[in-house]
Amino acid sequence: MTRIEAFDVRSDEVTHFEACQRDLSVSIGLHEESLTLDNLGECRGADAVSVLGIYPVDHVLSEALAERGVKFLSTRSIGYDNIDIAAANAAGIRVSHILYSPKSVAEYTLMMLLMTIRRMKLILGRGGIQDYSLEGSDGRQLSEMTVGIIGVGRIGSTIARLLQAAETKHSRIETVLGRS
Repeated sequence: MTRIEAFDVRSDEVTHFEACQRDLSVSIGLHEESLTLDNLGECRGADAVSVLGIYPVDHVLSEALAERGVKFLSTRSIGYDNIDIAAANAAGIRVSHILYSPKSVAEYTLMMLLMTIRRMKLILGRGGIQDYSLEGSDGRQLSEMTVGIIGVGRIGSTIARLLQAAETKHSRIETVLGRS
């Protein structure tokens, strides 16, 4: 039976992991803590490890996983900048990540940006207590701002197109490839 060890497991993920375990006949160990050198013992004999895209998986961790028999590393996030792919591959570990719609993530980012510059936390908080005063709730206009985008992959370039439609000045900064 295939064995997977999942780290950084959130409470909202547990039922999905349990369904996978049942429907796919795999064994999945669920761990709330992050994968570290201290808890690698949990991975001994596992075929695969699943992590969130929060904590780094460097060459030291990749080699330690390979020594314990792990052949596959999956991140439950869109990005995988936290994983040293070359080191994982050199250790014989294949790496994957999940796919999201770049438009969905870009639109969510734009929504959060608009909510921030329009002071929605303050406005919604006041609305919750039926205070509809305007003092301190003046927002800014997106079209009069300059926005920096760090990383212009599929998501970053989609954000840039949305900002362009809003007539916003924006700077694209690509840190990985060293181009701007």
